[in-house]
Amino acid sequence: MRNCKGCSLILFLLIPPLWAQEEVLLPVPFYIDGAYSGEIDLRINGRVLIQPYPLFRQLEPYLDGKKLESLWGRWAGDEWVSVESLAGTPIKAEFDETLLLFRIEIPPESRRPSAYSLTREKRAPPSRLTPPARLSGVLNMEGWTQMDYGESLLRYELGPELGVNFVGYVLEAKGGLRSEGDILFLDYLRGIKDFPALSLRTEAGDLTYGADGFSQGNLVGIAAYRKTSLDMYYQTRPELGRTIFFPEPTEVEIRINDRTVRRKKVSAGTWTFSDFPLVQGPNEVELLWSDSAGDHRENFFQIYDSALLKGNETDWGGALGTDSWNTLNPALLLHLSRGLSDRMTAGLSVYSLLDGSLFSFQAPLYAAFALGTFGLIPEAEIAMDQGFNGGVSLNHSFSEKRENHFRQSFGSSLSLRYETFPLEAQRYSARAYYNYLPLPDLSFTPSASWSYEAVRADQGIDLSLRIRKSGGDGSTVSTELGVVLADGEWSPKAALTYSASFPEINQNLYARGDLSGQKMSLAWNRYNRANRDRDYSLGASAVVPAQREERFSLSLNGGYIDPRFSINLSQGFNAFFDEEAYANTTTLSAGSALVYADGVLTYSRPLRSSFVIVDSRIGPLEVNPTARGSLLSLDGREPGLIRDLSPYRYTVLRLSPENLPVGSDINDYTTAVYPSYRSGTLIRVEEKIYMYAGGILSDGEGRPLPLVLGEIRPVPEEGKAASGEESGRGKWPREFFTDGEGYFECYGLEPGEYLLTLQNRGLSFAVQVRADESGYYDWGVVKPED
Repeated sequence: MRNCKGCSLILFLLIPPLWAQEEVLLPVPFYIDGAYSGEIDLRINGRVLIQPYPLFRQLEPYLDGKKLESLWGRWAGDEWVSVESLAGTPIKAEFDETLLLFRIEIPPESRRPSAYSLTREKRAPPSRLTPPARLSGVLNMEGWTQMDYGESLLRYELGPELGVNFVGYVLEAKGGLRSEGDILFLDYLRGIKDFPALSLRTEAGDLTYGADGFSQGNLVGIAAYRKTSLDMYYQTRPELGRTIFFPEPTEVEIRINDRTVRRKKVSAGTWTFSDFPLVQGPNEVELLWSDSAGDHRENFFQIYDSALLKGNETDWGGALGTDSWNTLNPALLLHLSRGLSDRMTAGLSVYSLLDGSLFSFQAPLYAAFALGTFGLIPEAEIAMDQGFNGGVSLNHSFSEKRENHFRQSFGSSLSLRYETFPLEAQRYSARAYYNYLPLPDLSFTPSASWSYEAVRADQGIDLSLRIRKSGGDGSTVSTELGVVLADGEWSPKAALTYSASFPEINQNLYARGDLSGQKMSLAWNRYNRANRDRDYSLGASAVVPAQREERFSLSLNGGYIDPRFSINLSQGFNAFFDEEAYANTTTLSAGSALVYADGVLTYSRPLRSSFVIVDSRIGPLEVNPTARGSLLSLDGREPGLIRDLSPYRYTVLRLSPENLPVGSDINDYTTAVYPSYRSGTLIRVEEKIYMYAGGILSDGEGRPLPLVLGEIRPVPEEGKAASGEESGRGKWPREFFTDGEGYFECYGLEPGEYLLTLQNRGLSFAVQVRADESGYYDWGVVKPED
C-alpha cells in the first residue's frame, strides 16, 4: 500500500527526467506565511515558472495595497516567469523540491494593515456563517439562603429564570419562591423581537423600556424604540484610531484613563486600532508595548459626550401600558431626540397617566461650542390632586487638549427646583470643579458645591481639593482635603486613598483612610480569569472606625465557577461595640442551567447572554475564536458551550480536531456566528471521509501507460454538472500523472464514482471509491471503457 509521502518521493524522482523530456504543468500546495492557501500551478521546464497574475490575486488579501500595485505594474500579460525573478519584490518566494510545496513569505513592512476593533467584530463571509438555531433556550435555576444569627432568621429565594428564542422571538420570565412577602413571586414576564436592519426593538409585558429614568418605574404593556446597538456598524462614539507598525511580534496594552481595558498579541506588521471604549468626558488613551528596541508608548486624547446625537439623527421610542399587572389605569411614555447639527441636540420625554391625573415631561437641549458643552434641562410633573413639582438645571463641561493629552477640564451645574408635594419647598444648588494636569499622570482638582433649602433656610457648602498621582503600573494614590458646612457648623475633611490593579494575577487592592471621619476602609479581591471554565474568586473588606460608637464591619467572600454550576459563600459581621449590638450573617448562593439549541441539550452555569453549543462527533476538539486565544476544549463525549457572546456581533470560530484518522476530515474548519438577542447557535462537527486512491493505468490490451498526464472528475448526479464546482477538497477537474510503471494516485476523494481521462490519447476510465478505514483505496489495474 502506498501513502502520500511515498507519492511525493515518486514525483520528486520523476521531475528531473520530465524536465529533460517535456514541459510539465504541476499543481502544488501553496502556503502564505506558513498557512495553507490552496493549490497553485507551476510549469516545470528546466526551470520553475509561475504565472504572476494568479499569484497576485491570491496575495491580494495579505499584501499592502501599494506593494501589490508595484507587483501588478512590473509584469503585464499572462506570460510565465521564473520563480527566481520574484527576488527583490515585496515578497519572498520559494519552491521546495523535496516536499513539492510553493511558499510565500510576506515581510512585516509589506503586509496589508490589520484592523483591530475594540468594540466591533469584522464582518464574516456569509458563505461561512452558521445561523442561530431555530429554537434555543436557557433555564437558569438559582437560589440563595441567608442566616441572620442575631435575629435567628432564615431568609431564602429560589426560582427559575427562563429565556427562549424561537426564530428571533424571545420570551423572558423570572419567578419562584421567597421567604419574605408573597411566597410566590413573578419578577417579570415579557416578549422581545428585534429588527436589526431598522435598529428597532419591540417589547410586550414587563418592559425594559422606560426603566432608565423616563418614568416612575417599569411599565407593563407594549413598547417600540430605537436601539442603536442592534446595528453592528453603528458608531455612537467618535470615529478614531491609531495605526502603528510593529517590526516584530509583541503584546500591546491598551489603557484608557490609567485603566487597562485590553491586551492584544499582534504579529509583525502594520495594525490599526479603532473603536475605543470611551467613557463620558475626557479620555486619555495609551498604547504600550515592548520589543527588542525597548519600551514604546503612543498616547492621544479624545472627548466623548453621549448626550449629543449626530446631525439629522433621530432617537425615539414609545410605550403604552400600566404600572403593574394589577393596575387598570393606562399610562403613555414617549421620547424623541433630534440632532439639529453635530453640535446641537434637542429632545422631549413625556410620561402621562391617560386619566389625566398625572403628567410629566423633560425637554433637554445640548449644545457644544468652543467653550465646552452646555445642557439645559427643564422638567415638570403635575399631579392633579397634589400639585406641581418642577425645575430646571444647567450643566457645562469643558476640556482643553495640549501636548497629546488633556491639560485642563472644567465642569459646573446649576439647579433650581420648586415643589408643592409632599411639602412646599424651594431648592437651589450649584457645583463646579476644575481639573488641571501639569503632567500626564498628575492632576489637581479643586471643587465646590452649594445647596440651599428656602423653607428651612438650610445651607450646605463643600469645598475640597483632590491631588491624584498615577503610577503607570495600575496603581493610583490620591489625597483629598477640604471643609464642609452642614447644620450651621463647619468641619474639616481629609482622606488618603490608594488603589491598584494587578491583571497579571487577577487581583485588585483598595485602601482609604478617612482622617476626618476617623475610620479606615480596606478591600481586596481576586477575580475569575477571563475565558476560564473553572476558576475561583476571593475577597475581603473591612471598615475599621477609631471610635467605638461608629460601626465596625468585616466581610469575607469566596466563589467557584465550573462549566455546570457556580457557587458563592459570604460571611458578614457588623458591630457597634459601645452598644454591644452585633449582626452576623452567612449567605450562600448557587446556580446551574439547562441550555438547549435545536435538539442538543447540555448543562452550564447560569448565563443570560447569547451562546454557542459545539456538538463534536469526532473526539477531542479545540475551539479558538479569532483574537481570543484558546476558549474551549472538547473531549468528544459531550457538547461544549461558548458563553457570553454579544448579540449582533460576528465571532469567528476556528475548529481544530485532534487525532483524525487518515483520510478523514471535518465538515468545516472555520465558521462565523452572528447571534441575535438571547439566542443559541448549534455547530455540529461531523466527520467527513476523504480518501486517496491509486492504481495502474493500462491501455486496451492491458499494458501499463507510463508518464502520461490525465484528469479526474466526479461523475455528476443526474441534472448536475461537476466540472468546476466545489466537491471534496477543491475544484474539479484535477490533474494526475503516472510514473514509469503506470502507477498514479489521486487525493481528497469522497466515496463515489469518478471519471479519468488522458490528454491527447482519447481514453477514459470509470472508477469507484469506497470508504476504507486506512484512508486508501486500491483501484488495481484500471482498464479503459469500451
